[in-house]
Amino acid sequence: MSSPSALGTVDHWDSVYQREFANYKDNKDNKGDVWYGEKAESDAVDYYEEAWTDLFGAAGNGDDCNNRKTLDLGCGNGSMTVLLMERGVGRVFASDYVQSSVDFTKMYITDAGVLGEGESADDVVFMDDLRDSRWGEGREGGMLSGIADKGTMDAFLLAEENDPDHYVNAVGSMLEVGGFVVITSCNSTVEECRGWFEKGREGTQYRWEFLGSRVPNQAFTFGGVKGTTHFTVAFRKVEAVRVET
Repeated sequence: MSSPSALGTVDHWDSVYQREFANYKDNKDNKGDVWYGEKAESDAVDYYEEAWTDLFGAAGNGDDCNNRKTLDLGCGNGSMTVLLMERGVGRVFASDYVQSSVDFTKMYITDAGVLGEGESADDVVFMDDLRDSRWGEGREGGMLSGIADKGTMDAFLLAEENDPDHYVNAVGSMLEVGGFVVITSCNSTVEECRGWFEKGREGTQYRWEFLGSRVPNQAFTFGGVKGTTHFTVAFRKVEAVRVET
């Protein structure tokens, strides 16, 4: 059993995805673990598509949609990347901070047949560190319209050097104003996430709007407190506010 600090390291996840990628190459029916299960993944993508449609119009429809970018943040084995690409939520990219995950995702989306004509997995999947990302204003990847995160915030916050402000600020720097993030987590609560995103941040030129949350049916109650194995929550980066000087 890995300690929480180990679960927040590159070495741990590189080892996990090296093993799972090797298994996949031996047997293409074995894509490895899907964080929180395939139902949770499908539900998260459903919620992402609903938010996309509410904000930008029907997925896969028109030039405006095609010119927008979605990022599968912390792509793991690439299974959620495939689902997002199938939904047509803009141009979909994927990133992870471990090479074995990037390699796995490149092969997985290629095998799934979801790449566009003339498109290579190298055009879609990138090695990327959340705290020094290629995505954002003035950066190589440009601004994103949406971010889908299933488990990456949880892993990020297990690293001793990271805290919620680091995560929220990093995501905020990657998104265009009006863009949104959908997060599936098992290590926090909806209320905690709202506190992290909605608190005032001196010097920032934007704020976060809470779009809603989804809690699975398998929620339980213990000691009068309702709990769940995971939840999904969404926030939108809204237009600039006056910066205090």
